[in-house]
Amino acid sequence: NVRTYLQAKTKVNKGILETIKKTPEMFFAYNNGLTATASAVKLEILEDGQLGIAAIHNLQIVNGGQTTASILYAKDVANSPLERVYVQMKLSVVPPAHIEQVVPKISRYANTQNRISEADFFSSHPFHLQMERYSRIMTAPPQNGAMTGDKWFYERARGQYRDGMAYASVAGKKKYQLEYPREKIIEKTDLAKYLLSFERKPYIVSRGAQKAFMGFADQTAKAWKSAPTQFNELWYRNACAMGLIFRWTDKHVAGSDWYKDDRGYKSQTVAYTLSWIAEEIDRQGKASLNWGQIWNTQSVPEELQELIASLAPQVAAALRNTSANVRNVGEYCKLEICWQNIRAAEFNVQAVPDHLVLDENEMTQEKKEAKSSARIDSEIDFDVLLHMLGPKAEIIRRTAEQHRFLSPKADRALQKIGSGNLNLARPDKNAVKLLVKRMAEEGMPVEDM
Repeated sequence: NVRTYLQAKTKVNKGILETIKKTPEMFFAYNNGLTATASAVKLEILEDGQLGIAAIHNLQIVNGGQTTASILYAKDVANSPLERVYVQMKLSVVPPAHIEQVVPKISRYANTQNRISEADFFSSHPFHLQMERYSRIMTAPPQNGAMTGDKWFYERARGQYRDGMAYASVAGKKKYQLEYPREKIIEKTDLAKYLLSFERKPYIVSRGAQKAFMGFADQTAKAWKSAPTQFNELWYRNACAMGLIFRWTDKHVAGSDWYKDDRGYKSQTVAYTLSWIAEEIDRQGKASLNWGQIWNTQSVPEELQELIASLAPQVAAALRNTSANVRNVGEYCKLEICWQNIRAAEFNVQAVPDHLVLDENEMTQEKKEAKSSARIDSEIDFDVLLHMLGPKAEIIRRTAEQHRFLSPKADRALQKIGSGNLNLARPDKNAVKLLVKRMAEEGMPVEDM
């Protein structure tokens, strides 16, 4: 194998050992298995008539060494029983004359895979599906006398933007790019940076895109579970407005003479600058920037630009001018104590103008109206779904029953839907909603049935 055993220290190997210990029967489903080569195999007919492998000559595992070693470690060191642990294997029989040429290639290609980031695993959460939906239907206000506006493109999964025009004609690609300009693509990790910066958590942003995203994903999943309607059209528009400001700040800092003279810590400077502005707005007794104004103009107000331009170099200097015991500024920026010091610092800048901010009452009213609208939209969407469920009601009912998802209320409701009765009582509607959600979470979306 191309690597020696990485012990039980890596995240993957810890996961392998955890599965063997707690859910060994799921090992086959969770593990990618082994890739192996041999110079020859001997086959024979088993007692049940099936064809089996009796002998393998020159067996070599070329991908899966960590799996194999982890299983051995679990047996010899952790004393874990292996009776229920099964591993699949892809075995390529290579004639001896071609072993030197082919086996190294199999090893190289089997160990070369497109990297899957932690962010990709969260892309199917309902939050991201909702953001994707908003990005495809919400058009920004037209600018500079244009008849129509363009759209921000939320890329829930990597490559979505490119795939959207992969097979389009030249004219189709041009139309696509006019509707979704490249400069208005929002990636998941970018969204995390925007929100966390204005939530005054620059130390999390400074930990890097993946760690920042996972922190954001965790808090978003919890918030979604408690009140999904808070993630509505207003929330999405506000997030886009934050993106406008973040990107302008990033571009401004990169092009500034003071930064060119002493490059470094650009991303930290941007995050801390915007967090300080959010903190200053709070100190002024206001709730937030007027995101609606920024969304409507699709630009950063001139007065805010001037404030950022004045503040950013001061923040950059403050990050560098740390105490003598701080040896690595980049690592220091990842600590909450860094934010506490910057937050308490006094910088020579003008106050945020009142017409650029919202007070608490204004923001509360905006959120209340947006949540109400989101609930109405949700009800409309579910009524549409009920009509779609009609012909599939019996299949859904049987599938749910087979997997033990079916509650008595959902059973009754599906029987009504199947008979054409869509006038469900609220408890029956809620039961169907919960069932649809559960089936989707288990990889059985009703739309595919």
